[in-house]
Amino acid sequence: MIAFRRPLIVVGTLLFSSALIVPAATANEIEEFYKDRTVSWRVGSSAGGNYALYARRLADAMSKYIPGNPKILPTFSARGGGRTEAAYVSNVGPRDGSMLGMTQQNVPIFFVLNPVGMKFDVSKWQWIGNAAKIGSVMAVMRSTGATSLKSLRKKRVIIGATGPTSETFMNPTLANYFLGTRFKIVTGYRGSGPLFKALMGGETSAVAISYVTFQTRFNSLVTENKIAFPFQVGLDAHPDLANVPVMWTLGKTKLDREAMKLVASSDRFGRSLWFPEGVPKARLQAFRDAFDKAVRDPVYIAQIKKALHPVNPVSGLEVEAAARELFATPQNVVNHTRKALNIKIRK
Repeated sequence: MIAFRRPLIVVGTLLFSSALIVPAATANEIEEFYKDRTVSWRVGSSAGGNYALYARRLADAMSKYIPGNPKILPTFSARGGGRTEAAYVSNVGPRDGSMLGMTQQNVPIFFVLNPVGMKFDVSKWQWIGNAAKIGSVMAVMRSTGATSLKSLRKKRVIIGATGPTSETFMNPTLANYFLGTRFKIVTGYRGSGPLFKALMGGETSAVAISYVTFQTRFNSLVTENKIAFPFQVGLDAHPDLANVPVMWTLGKTKLDREAMKLVASSDRFGRSLWFPEGVPKARLQAFRDAFDKAVRDPVYIAQIKKALHPVNPVSGLEVEAAARELFATPQNVVNHTRKALNIKIRK
């Protein structure tokens, strides 16, 4: 039986991005721009998941720290595994600081793997910050009898997924290719709500999703011993799951492990806020400063703790550095991962 711990609270080590001192004239311009303005926040996830929780709470918390105190209005859509909203913010929306995005964590990874197939350029995003680094798990209903990697290699299990850029699809696909599991992946579910409705209704028997989802909305599956976690799919092990192996460490070769680790690095980008290319640097800095203050705000922290979610934010500068590292992934690792995910590059 897994004993849930208190949500992780780590705010003291956040690297401040507020190194830029904004001149008074610029600060006045920012206040004038944002006064009485509504900032649209397009979130590429469903309205009922943990992305929505962080977006709603941050929208309220950040508003009071931005000069002019604009209203920040999140809207939600999981279409295309988060790509639809990302494409809109990148290509259609205004580039003046009145629209920002948050996309599912695997979208930046998929951009590296298939830039030709994407309709936007993640490398041009301007990162504001990451609300929380959250690890994920492969979860299988115990009723299947396939609750270990060994049994998953023998028995076909139906697993639900959203779209091809999401962790719900990419992780079981990698498990099939590198670890020999036999997941039958069914796509088209629009967010965590429909995924869990299918899981609990018997339409599917497995899901690859954030562990915090089981700690909060669907903890009865764990406390009633109905679900098993054969392995974790993040970069690092979760404190609650010390005896559960991390998927990328199970690869047979170094290249296999590096390929799975590339996809696992998506947790560095999940729940991240970003502006599209072209937003003035001063307005980006205003949002970075507001983010840094908001994630330390006692009201915000209390709200997230009450919802049993972790508070371990990452600054915009740190997410920016992680993105540079991602875009420098060796080509042989990229090619190996493409092969595993059956990604064909159009010429």
